[in-house]
Amino acid sequence: MFKRLTALFSIPSYGLLFLCMLLQGMGISLSSPFLSIYFTKRLGVSVGMFGIFPAATLIAGIWISTLIGRRSDLGLNRKSIYLVSTLCTALAYSGYLLIDDFTILFIYMIVFTALGAPGMPQLFAISREVVNKSNFTDHAFANSTLRSAFSLGFITGPLIGTLLIAAVGFKGIFTGTIGVFLLVALLIFLFHKSNTELKSNNAEVKVKSFRLVQNRNILLPFLILILMYVAHWTSSINTALFITNNLGGTTSDVV
Repeated sequence: MFKRLTALFSIPSYGLLFLCMLLQGMGISLSSPFLSIYFTKRLGVSVGMFGIFPAATLIAGIWISTLIGRRSDLGLNRKSIYLVSTLCTALAYSGYLLIDDFTILFIYMIVFTALGAPGMPQLFAISREVVNKSNFTDHAFANSTLRSAFSLGFITGPLIGTLLIAAVGFKGIFTGTIGVFLLVALLIFLFHKSNTELKSNNAEVKVKSFRLVQNRNILLPFLILILMYVAHWTSSINTALFITNNLGGTTSDVV
């Protein structure tokens, strides 16, 4: 295992991407457990309306990610896409600091969250290209290591968020989230070189198309992932409200 990790982290830029994946997971989870409390307590939004909010922003994000993903596979510069997306994510969280009206915030977040959504898949795509260019053959191990980095960041994010919200309040977790995404963008901008060997001519790039419903090997994992994320986000949203509304806990007790 040690030799495999040594060989893996000897790949140029892999260590950087591992760190960025860790920070990416941390940035996503830093404030997410507390959003339901923020919307219902601070903005006075009903639980049902808050449920519509993440659904709308995520659907918009999936749509934009799909459009950008197809074009990036045809030769668009992934580094540039990732930088723009990460900066848009930072702008999205800035809305929590600047906007108090739910309707305006709703529209603002749909736009900038959607524009920031391609960042995560593009980071995985950048990592895949880095590994493919190297002599490292265990691609599955490389991908699972990056996913472990994201999971580690996703676990530690709420713990840091609890400390920030206890010390500074909601502004602390939103400012911390913005800072994490800006740091990731800065690291990629300074230390990751664009892959100039990618083909930019659409005629030279062949992208295989398929219908999801006709490919069972992809359809079943696709449905399983949907159910897993439905369960995860249902728990994340409702647990915070259950602790504060039913158990008499505070935001510090959520994580």
